[in-house]
Amino acid sequence: MLLTTTVLLLLTLVASRRRKGPLWALSIIWLVSLVPIATGAVRFNYFANFDLAYEATLAAFLSCFILGVFWHDKVVPLSRLQPARTPDVERVAARPWARFGWWAASLGTACLCIDYIQLDGAGLDDLAALRDLYISKEASVFARLGSVLSWGCLYCFAYALMFREVLKRRQFALYLLPVVGYFLMALFSAGRQAAMQILIFALLTLALKRTQDALRPRVRAKRHGSPLLMALIISAAMVGYMGYVAGARNDANISADKSEVLAQLFDFTLAPSVDAVLRAAGPGVRTTFVEGVIYFSSPVPLFSRFLQADPSSPSWGAMTFPFVLRQLEPLTGISVIGALEAKIEMMRNMDVIGAGWTTAISAYLQDFGIFGAGLFLFLQGYYSAWAWRRAREGTNFHHAVIALLVLTSAIYMPLVPAVSDTNIFLMWLYCLLALYWQGRQMTMGNQAKSLAVTATKKATTVTPLTPPLP
Repeated sequence: MLLTTTVLLLLTLVASRRRKGPLWALSIIWLVSLVPIATGAVRFNYFANFDLAYEATLAAFLSCFILGVFWHDKVVPLSRLQPARTPDVERVAARPWARFGWWAASLGTACLCIDYIQLDGAGLDDLAALRDLYISKEASVFARLGSVLSWGCLYCFAYALMFREVLKRRQFALYLLPVVGYFLMALFSAGRQAAMQILIFALLTLALKRTQDALRPRVRAKRHGSPLLMALIISAAMVGYMGYVAGARNDANISADKSEVLAQLFDFTLAPSVDAVLRAAGPGVRTTFVEGVIYFSSPVPLFSRFLQADPSSPSWGAMTFPFVLRQLEPLTGISVIGALEAKIEMMRNMDVIGAGWTTAISAYLQDFGIFGAGLFLFLQGYYSAWAWRRAREGTNFHHAVIALLVLTSAIYMPLVPAVSDTNIFLMWLYCLLALYWQGRQMTMGNQAKSLAVTATKKATTVTPLTPPLP
């Protein structure tokens, strides 16, 4: 019952207990996905609990990521840590980029609001109908603009939380405000991904800040309340919203009970003892628990069915990087919609739900084949370790944001590739651009300083007088 993979993840947790970072993010979220199945709390009727071949395959793919992290940590020598800059110095260096992100977020939020106002036939009073309408309608110009600008909301959210101790209260509230627009993106589409990302970013940012503060000298800072209290408030709000959507976004054509709808769609049964406890706790608790278990655990058995199918030719990144491939479709001829429809049809032919998540690994397999998927996971692990090491040093805010993104990518691995989300992908590109520009500016500044020092030395050098030759 997935014992091999579970033991591998537990050993990884123990081995990385000092560095934590991407290995902890990967191990914890996969254990959350596997434990309900491994303990028998939930059983998917089409999934063989003692499929050793599947266990070995899953463990092998996860080992590629784990090896990538260990390769970086063990083989790449540790650079001599530079003295960590104070939070106020980092804040000033990142402020121009945060301002641009704030304006992008504001414009994106305005576009999302206009797109919602233009919707006809559904509102926030009926989330199920709103979801159906949102998925089926053709994306408007405002929806497209909002989808490529709303990355600034999460960027400003991370900026506000990272520098909350050195920002004035008005500045802190101003940079925290765009995340409300990001939450509206979830509300207007009756979805949960934006709320899930807000929750992940809040917890990861506060955890990374705590790690950085341990390496920094103590500085006198302004206080805006306890970080733990803020994390609890944000977590409670986002979990409450996702629980509400779980109950409200229901297909009444199948059943009035959301748990029965999910049971028909994902073909699962709860253990009798677990079901009895949940029924005693009440329908609300039962629905929320079942929704959460299906949310994280259903990709595991669906991935086993994906491995039994025969995918067509590789889609070369359409499932992993859909934003890029959509722009390049006239040149490459690779259709993102075609690749998605082919996967849905393939899963339906395996007698399972076609629109269910099948882990990020299935996207790598469909895009790059077996060898390519293993190499991609290894490189992802290596890059995650690289980003985490630099973020812990705390010398650049954009290294911290990239670390948040790679940790989010590890957390999303049991579900979908995180970079398939337009906001995550564009924010990553924005941080890379900022790092390149800041590095270029620093290089030019060092060169100018070196030239100035050289000129000063030449100007102050006294040439000794040489007596004339006899």
